[in-house]
Amino acid sequence: MPRNRPKKNLSEYAIALAEKREIKNEYGVSGKPEKLELRLDSVVYRLGFSLSRKGARQLVSHQHILLNNKKVNIPSIKIKIGDKISLRNSRLLPLDFKKHKIPIFVKMDPKSLTAEIVNLPRPETGVKRVKKLTALKNERQ
Repeated sequence: MPRNRPKKNLSEYAIALAEKREIKNEYGVSGKPEKLELRLDSVVYRLGFSLSRKGARQLVSHQHILLNNKKVNIPSIKIKIGDKISLRNSRLLPLDFKKHKIPIFVKMDPKSLTAEIVNLPRPETGVKRVKKLTALKNERQ
């Protein structure tokens, strides 16, 4: 039988810990969202080349992704402005690739499956998460 306990005020540490857990669950690794959005596997996921972050990591690890026309197998490579990311084989694309929304920091050529980084990505998910946790803290006070 559940107990009716009074709600506790969340400390700054508790909020930071909850944010860290959510980030770890979403990306599969720990770190700040600003740095994680610059990883090659994260960009591959946001381009729609994979339906999940784990799948994007596997695409990179199995050398199905080209970075500046070179095979790479390290998912944690940091991207830079001007980098070109392409998929070696179009058969690896998800079926709903054309319905996928392309991020604003990328210039995409869907025919050649090549994307050029024109700006650095903003960690929108991280910002939303911080706002949600801050609102939760304010609600409990």
